Amino acid sequence: MKNSVKVSGLKELDAALAQFKKSTARGVMNRALKKAAKPIADQAKMDAPVDTGALRDSIGIDVVRTGGAGRSAFARAMRSGASRAEAAAAAHAANSAAGGQTQAEVRVAAQAPHAAFAEFGTRGKSGTMFLTAAMKSKQGAALKTLGTELAAEIDKTARRVAARQSRKTT
Repeated sequence: MKNSVKVSGLKELDAALAQFKKSTARGVMNRALKKAAKPIADQAKMDAPVDTGALRDSIGIDVVRTGGAGRSAFARAMRSGASRAEAAAAAHAANSAAGGQTQAEVRVAAQAPHAAFAEFGTRGKSGTMFLTAAMKSKQGAALKTLGTELAAEIDKTARRVAARQSRKTT
């Protein structure tokens, strides 16, 4: 089961991130998303069934980029026999049509081979739903943390970029 939250209409956030290079803005988002997901991961680690500790230790946070309209357009063009230049043009057109936006998805997951069995159970044994319970119980805290962390990360990054610019000019 996949739990997700979609937040839209954050024009101020877009404007604040637009002052940075794309890679810098991506770093700001990644750091804030990881900090916001930490309470969920911590709760999942506390709730995970422990036999050897491998399941608990495999729980981690990943930020994944989604919304790759350009990547899929590039792949389609290459499969149809287009040149790299034509495929790149198709990717650029697809990204422009999509508003040039990529989205980020933060995932708290257990990578242990038996994680799905522990979460959902097997025919003879019921699961513990430790990841689902952690997501449900900490979702509100994660959203509040995300707002706080985004503001803090944007401020820190803006100061760091300004200091770097002032060193370059002197």
